[in-house]
Amino acid sequence: MAPKKEETAENALARARVKRDNVLNSIKGIHVTALAARSDADRVPSLIIHAEDLNQYVEQFQRQQDVIINALIDLDRVAEFDQDDRPMIASMETMRLEIKTVVASVSEIKSSSSSSIASAPQQFVPLPKIQLPSFDGNLLEWRSFRDIYVSLVHDNTGIGDAERFHYLMSCLSGDALAVVKSFPLSANNYVLAWEALSVRFDNKRLLASAHLDKLFAFKPIAHQSLPALTSFINTFKENVAIIKALGVNDLSSFLLFHMGSRVLDPTTIQLFESNASNSTIPTFDELLSFVQQRCRVLENIKNSSKSDISTKPHEKYNTRNKTVISKKSVFAATTSTSVKSKSRGCLSCDKADHSIYRCPKFNDMTVEKRREFVAARKLCFSCMSQSHVLNACSSTGVCRSCSSKRHHSLLHLNTDQSSAVNKTNQSTSSGPSSGPSADKSSSFSGAACTNSTVVLGTAIIHIKDAWDQIHSVRVLLDSGSQISAISSDCFARLGLSKRRFKSDVVGLAQSPVNHVQGVTRCQFSSRFKSDLFPSVELVILKQITGVMPSTRLPTTVRQQYRHLRLADENFDIPSCIDVLFGADILPSLIRSHAGVEHHSGLPSALDTQLGWIIFGSFSTPSKSPPVTLTTAIAPPSIGDLLQQFWLVEEPTAPTSPTTEDQWCEEYFTKSTSRDSTGRFCVALPFRHLFASTAQQQDTPRHGLGDSRSIALKRFYNLEKTVG
Repeated sequence: MAPKKEETAENALARARVKRDNVLNSIKGIHVTALAARSDADRVPSLIIHAEDLNQYVEQFQRQQDVIINALIDLDRVAEFDQDDRPMIASMETMRLEIKTVVASVSEIKSSSSSSIASAPQQFVPLPKIQLPSFDGNLLEWRSFRDIYVSLVHDNTGIGDAERFHYLMSCLSGDALAVVKSFPLSANNYVLAWEALSVRFDNKRLLASAHLDKLFAFKPIAHQSLPALTSFINTFKENVAIIKALGVNDLSSFLLFHMGSRVLDPTTIQLFESNASNSTIPTFDELLSFVQQRCRVLENIKNSSKSDISTKPHEKYNTRNKTVISKKSVFAATTSTSVKSKSRGCLSCDKADHSIYRCPKFNDMTVEKRREFVAARKLCFSCMSQSHVLNACSSTGVCRSCSSKRHHSLLHLNTDQSSAVNKTNQSTSSGPSSGPSADKSSSFSGAACTNSTVVLGTAIIHIKDAWDQIHSVRVLLDSGSQISAISSDCFARLGLSKRRFKSDVVGLAQSPVNHVQGVTRCQFSSRFKSDLFPSVELVILKQITGVMPSTRLPTTVRQQYRHLRLADENFDIPSCIDVLFGADILPSLIRSHAGVEHHSGLPSALDTQLGWIIFGSFSTPSKSPPVTLTTAIAPPSIGDLLQQFWLVEEPTAPTSPTTEDQWCEEYFTKSTSRDSTGRFCVALPFRHLFASTAQQQDTPRHGLGDSRSIALKRFYNLEKTVG
């Protein structure tokens, strides 16, 4: 026999024996169940189910045994059959006959017992009435509700579907009731309503994650005590048993998957969940494989030779249900690309490998030196480009310190806040302002010298745009606002439609809010679930507020709440606000019986449908940053509108010019001329020229006017009072 053929036969023999042994082990398992079913009636259903696969296992055993015999013949080792393989065949036949015998005897006993039960008169024992369970949408309570309801109502043949639907509606509340509330109460709709409820809440993956979150939310035990240790045993034992009952056999893999999914970005998790099935529980290897695939995709995109000009979906707009591309946007993109190609390189150190805001030399300068450098080079204070000035800048970026669009973050002066507060105090002390300019000074923030900082609750939500694309936006939860709002920048990104808003928006102390651009509607979901909430109405404002929180929070806050599933993972880092949820939306986001955690000297945590939000005050050793005020809405006041109209129409009295102003005007008229080329020549009005002229004309050289007589009168009055 050739060596190669002999090696092939050896491999076939080894594989066949391994497969035969696996099949024999399966038959042994059924045999063990059959032996146990003789004395334990509870094992009978399991035996009947497994016995259905017995014939299939016997066929597989015989098939592999034929392969073994052929391989032994090819290898001229037939003698091994009697020694190694024949006992296996005898053992299999013995177990098969015993299993068949037990199954036959059990079936006879079952049929005889069922007939005797049917013929015997039934005796009813009065039992206490079972109360129907209630369900409000809490995933942790779904399985117990489902089992009891199915046993009492769903599988009860004595009632019709109309009665079942009535019982179902009476048991539901909250989110669960919202799922079936749209179905009319009729017998034909009961099956549809029950299927919708099962599809919504009978999700093994979400159920397992909810029970695992309960383990992560278990508070650390500070001191040893019997109640604390008992609570630990009950919580972990109960939830681990439920997770195993849901089909999670490999707890370590599911634990790693759960931890990994919590730290990934929302886009990656959303793509992974769109490909995952609700009926199966993913493993850590599946998540790792998907992330590796995403890395390859991003690397291929990064290394591609295509142009880096991005065509964003929100550069399109809808006009009578037709999507067209704006020519103005395309022209702007082309222009910005050409300018970028001309002005590559750093303007500070003349190196071409980085821009000015990444230049080490420029970053080492003080803020004053940077501002002087930008002014000397005639750069834009907002984006530091040399192609335009500040008034012509189209950049949407804001300063990370004060949210101003008037300067770059590297050009922010720390004295801006104090100077702004001083100006506010001066204007307040001088009396109430009037005229059209008074409305332009309204804002949402003020300053206060306190020893604590207040944190407002923020969350990350997903909003659908006009093209059904999902965007992650940062929302501020404020129960002190009667409206919900969206910034104009975020509204432009989403490409939503808008309509007119006919009411006035006012802030604290009835200060009007300008630049209300309309109102829009949109749908949103939390960053943990893809289920959409009902559509909400948002007022479009130019800017909602400054960065929140106004200063970076201490690390102790994050450490205290690290075990919670936070609605905003970066709640402690100052960042812009895109959306405001007021009192019209906030109550529907708070869970019934929501958990709250309080810690002395730290903000509190509240459990909502968006996740845990962090809000409240905490002690700070230094002066607090600007405090954000709440907003409100009020109907338009006709009296205020009429007063504003008359103020605009009222002619203003001309200001009386000073002596220097008159002299400058006369000097300009006398000294202005044209040269031979037609250009104007204007002499500069230096102060020493005015001094000499004033001395010749006996004119006072100060801007106070003739104040001597007034000063003398006041002096004489003071003498009379003292004397």
